[in-house]
Amino acid sequence: MNKAVLPLSLCALLFLAGCVFEPYRETARFDLTVAPTEAAPVRPVMVLELRNDSSSGLRIQSRAASGEVIGDPYNQWVLPPGELVSRALNLALLRDGAQNPLPLSGSIERFEVDRAERLFRFSGFYAVAGTGKMRRFEIATPVTGDGAEQVASAASAAVAELARRIAADHFGDGKQQ
Repeated sequence: MNKAVLPLSLCALLFLAGCVFEPYRETARFDLTVAPTEAAPVRPVMVLELRNDSSSGLRIQSRAASGEVIGDPYNQWVLPPGELVSRALNLALLRDGAQNPLPLSGSIERFEVDRAERLFRFSGFYAVAGTGKMRRFEIATPVTGDGAEQVASAASAAVAELARRIAADHFGDGKQQ
C-alpha cells in the first residue's frame, strides 16, 4: 500500500464523520426558579440534601418511549438533582428568622423529561422529622418547547408544586392535594 494513501484515508474518514467541522458549543447551565410559598409555617422546616436515587446527574436528561435515557451533552443543571431541589425547596419554604426548623429528608426517584408525553416527571418521597409521616409524590408538568430553557421552566414548576404540597401538608390544614 502506498504511504500517501493512509493519510488521505484518515482525512476522508474524519471528513465523513463530521468531527473536524463540529463547532464548539459551550455547555449551558440551568437552575430552578421557585418563589416562596404563600402558606405561613406553624413550625418551619429545613430541607436536608435529598438523596438522588434517579438516574439523573448534572446533565439534563430525557427518556424515550423505548426506555432509552438520553443525556444532553450541551445543557446541564448547576447542581446534582438532590442538591438542586433541596436548595430550591429551602428558598420556597424556609422563612427569615425561622427558629428551630424541623429537618425534612427524602429521596428523588425521577427527575427527567418524558419525551413521548412531553412532560417533566419528578417523583420520590419526603419525611418531616417528628411527624411520623412519609409522603410519596409524583408530579408531571408540561414541557412547552424543545429547548433546555423550557425543560428548566417545567422542572421549576414541578419543584414549586412539591413546595406547595409540603406547605399545605405541614403548615396548612393537613390535607394533601
